[in-house]
Amino acid sequence: EVIDHPTDLQNVAADFGFGKRSGIDLYGEISGYVPDDLRFNRTGLYSFAIGQHSLVVTPLQAAMMLATIGNGGALLKPQIVKLRADHLSVKESAVTLKKTLEIPPRVRTELMEGMRGVVMGEKGPVQPYRIRGLYEHPKWIPEYKALQDQFIGKTSTAEFVHRPTLDREAQPLICKEIWFGALSFKEGENYRLDMPELSVVVYLKFGDYGKEAAPLAALVIKKWREILERHKIDSL
Repeated sequence: EVIDHPTDLQNVAADFGFGKRSGIDLYGEISGYVPDDLRFNRTGLYSFAIGQHSLVVTPLQAAMMLATIGNGGALLKPQIVKLRADHLSVKESAVTLKKTLEIPPRVRTELMEGMRGVVMGEKGPVQPYRIRGLYEHPKWIPEYKALQDQFIGKTSTAEFVHRPTLDREAQPLICKEIWFGALSFKEGENYRLDMPELSVVVYLKFGDYGKEAAPLAALVIKKWREILERHKIDSL
């Protein structure tokens, strides 16, 4: 119903900023990689559609994608925020718009509601009782439950080849990286479809399930709000 040609999926990935540097003012940023063989590699197309094949994405690019969905289609250049004694300052004087994507309201609503189900749904994978890490760190449980109705998100895992020894004859191991991406909403407003406040992506090597990264995303949201409160800023 949506994709007329395999390259449509490739082009949309590029529109969200995948496969190119974001332009953030940091050294060593990589561009990632979006495969270009989808028109004739049907197996690659199916794998790419769920984030596999040879796709390489950085956590920053994933955060930009989530932010673009959250704000309704504005792909923004990420900026470095500096902490000072009395305020937060952004290096550039104005927000830089890289591209505006046309995201139909129906599509955006389905994406947002799907992420809501991941966090708040009865069978959502990041419900507290499903996360092993919360029981290994019990002090996180009250904070996580207090924030649970104020963010939505998506779990993810990615496979990579790991060689634990220098022996090139030894068989490599297939290991997992785990991800959790979240959009949070202002405290007291709970889940609002119109405008999230923050995009967060947590990336951990050698994990099992993306749900284990969700408590760390909640802690980042909590810390961000503490920073805003300390500097007496409503939003940034």
